[in-house]
Amino acid sequence: VANTVVDRGTGPTPHPQAHFINCRTMEILRSAAVGLADKVIELSEPTDVWRRFEYCTSITGTRLGTVDHFGEDQHILREMSAQSPCRVAHLPQSKLVPLIVQQLQSGATESHSTLLWGHELRGFTETPTGVQAEIVDRSSKATVSVECEYLVGADGASSTVRQLLGIPMVGPMGLQHLINVHFTCKDLWLLAGRYPAILYFIFNPEVVGVIVGHNLREGECVIQIPYFPPHQSLADFPPEVCRRLISKAIGADNLDITIHQINTWTMNAINAQSYGRGRAWLVGDACHRMPPAGGFGMNSGVVDAHNFAWKLAMVVRKAAAPSLLQTYEPERKPVNHNTVDLSLRNFKRVLEITRALGLDARYPDTAAKVVATGPLGVLPSKAQKTMFEGLLAMGKRQLAFLSEDNPLWARRLAKVRRLLTSGESLALLYPRQDLGYIYGTSPATVKAGANEQTYIPSTAPGCRMPHLWLNEAETGLRVSTIDLFGQGMWFTLLTSGGASGEAWERVTADVLKQLGHPVVRCAHVVSQVEGASSLCSPRYVDSQGRWKELREVPEAGAVLVRPD
Repeated sequence: VANTVVDRGTGPTPHPQAHFINCRTMEILRSAAVGLADKVIELSEPTDVWRRFEYCTSITGTRLGTVDHFGEDQHILREMSAQSPCRVAHLPQSKLVPLIVQQLQSGATESHSTLLWGHELRGFTETPTGVQAEIVDRSSKATVSVECEYLVGADGASSTVRQLLGIPMVGPMGLQHLINVHFTCKDLWLLAGRYPAILYFIFNPEVVGVIVGHNLREGECVIQIPYFPPHQSLADFPPEVCRRLISKAIGADNLDITIHQINTWTMNAINAQSYGRGRAWLVGDACHRMPPAGGFGMNSGVVDAHNFAWKLAMVVRKAAAPSLLQTYEPERKPVNHNTVDLSLRNFKRVLEITRALGLDARYPDTAAKVVATGPLGVLPSKAQKTMFEGLLAMGKRQLAFLSEDNPLWARRLAKVRRLLTSGESLALLYPRQDLGYIYGTSPATVKAGANEQTYIPSTAPGCRMPHLWLNEAETGLRVSTIDLFGQGMWFTLLTSGGASGEAWERVTADVLKQLGHPVVRCAHVVSQVEGASSLCSPRYVDSQGRWKELREVPEAGAVLVRPD
């Protein structure tokens, strides 16, 4: 489908942003272009570098506890390979987006996209036949009017499309305010290489925060430090202050630190009241924002787009009525609501660790009330700010006495380690949320399955098609069941071949005659190939005999799989 992508940036952002790529997103990248998922793995750091969360006083300081998300000998990754043809990856968005753009522009795959960097949407008008969008070149200030059939707002947390539609966000806001510092420290790998991690949770008297190792071997990281408006703002964190805080978080002086960007962001757990209407729709952060705990933000947005894209293609190509787009919100919104809730619970799990260390997350609010009420409330704002920051420093000062020899701290550390070893702390892998979400409330599907926390493969309506390795009957090429879908807007009937397979081929031929569009095709999963076949559609050999247990329908039945 021909499309124009408008982005206010002059190119892909240099800021790392999201970095954890789950299995489902990797599967979508795998289906989007040959070799794209493999390139992501190639550019990712080795899993040994990012398999852990470290809780410590500083990167070089006392280790309070470790969580290894892949398990001894990475057995958890091996177990996941039975669930998906892809594995999770760790690649910052600043490297992922250029990969995707390069794919669009390389000619390796047919591209219908026009990229307008340095442009932004100022307004739009819906007409009976489409949308009239007003696009502004941010450099020249020139305005151009673009006619399109549909408008998709994938324009982030401050979505212009959402604001123009007047759609409110619902849920807890202002959970935390953070300073984000993107930096490179050339010495970091020498200091962190002994205990590499994707996240370092830092607790010391000078700084409490999180270092995200976007590329630990090159020293590229982001540190996230809570700050507390109205007594603190971005102005309180100039480069020299940030450099000092980074040194304290690493636990070494005289480091070669380059600061690339300092900005602020606010943690929310919110979902849009509506995901769009008519000819204007929302995907990704434009319709949901969640705490980063669990790494669901970007991944949820990719699945939003994947759900919406094939439906839009069918509508634009007149292969389906516009009402098909109405199934997008009832499918994705409940899933995203659950994901936002899980992210919020994960954030609270992180706070359990800080609470176990004697740091109450409510303390800053209490300190703010102390300096704003009573006799202190009449003091000048600068004096209130000084007192507030003094109270904050007092709260963190106890971390200076952290020691196993101190009975109080010994009890606190024991509690932290119980939390980390019990599975009650923040995790990295969530297979149920990644692969096991169910579209159960949409007119396009039938509700099926229970809400298990562990992923259980199922072909029930609304579930993701389970992964199974097969071999093409003609070539012997190894493929996943996941590879049989997702390239285009085809629905696929998976049969067990034989006489029933022939009958299903006749059904798909009748559908083609009735609809006049090639919407449904057949594929046959057989246990073996014996000579010539009367089947017209491709055959795939299941040499392990797993299709029989996975298909959940009789041998004469079939599994109908959507493009997504």
